[in-house]
This record gives sequence, C-alpha cells and structure tokens, in this order.
Amino acid sequence: MQNKPTIVALLRNAARIYVGNSRFCAKPVFLVDAKNEGHTYELRGDASTSDHYAALVAEFGDVISKPDSPDAKITSIEFNTGRQYTPEGQLIEAWVVFIDNSLPESPLLGVYFNDTSRMISGYVKVRELTERAVMDAYDNGRYECA
Repeated sequence: MQNKPTIVALLRNAARIYVGNSRFCAKPVFLVDAKNEGHTYELRGDASTSDHYAALVAEFGDVISKPDSPDAKITSIEFNTGRQYTPEGQLIEAWVVFIDNSLPESPLLGVYFNDTSRMISGYVKVRELTERAVMDAYDNGRYECA
C-alpha cells in the first residue's frame, strides 16, 4: 500500500502540491497532479529545504497558499469538458462559495460556476467539488443563474 503524500501547499487553491521523487534525478521535488490531464508535473523550487512552503512562495509568489491540514480541501477547479462549443472546447471554472452544514454528516457545497465558453454562470449545490458533480447539476438544469 502506497502512503498518501503530505500536502505542503496549494496552487491557486485548485491543486495540491506535495514532495516526491524526481523522475529525472535523485533528489526531492515539488509535484502537482493535473487531474484533467492524468499527469503529474514537477515544479520549480528547492524541495530539499526544511521549509517547503517558504520555498514555494519564493518561487511562485501569491498563487501559493498554505493548506489548512495535511488533507487540505480543494476550493476551486478549472476544466475543459471537451465539448466543442468553441474551438478550445467548453471551459468551466468553479469554486466553493459556501458550505451548507444543515446535515453535518452530509454537507452540501454551494459552488459558483462560470462557463466561459457559453457565457453562462450560476450556482449549484453538490456533495463534492468535482468536474462530474458540477457538470451533472449544470447539465440537468439544477442551477440558479448568477
């Protein structure tokens, strides 16, 4: 069983950054998973330092934020559905704007979405912030216009 990596920072509150081994040399590096692409990228910066967060801020500035915990939650996502509404596809941005804890065992996330390709934006309620959950609510008309 592989150990879950410790999240050391967030990139634009949309991707988790962790320390792992480089594919190219025998040294620790900062890694970030690009879920849409199914690929892991190595980031610039000195991952051999004891203060990973400071090293990332020095390299990337204010696009880096500190995770609340080792299991930091993603608060925004950007993705391309691949639907050809424009030559670039259908581009969606979504971020959590509130959490409805009226059922603590199953909170609802209030998510604002922006379909930049079709110029439609609104609010959906989902159990988790994933492409699938946002698009299911959007495609089925379960959203309020912004």
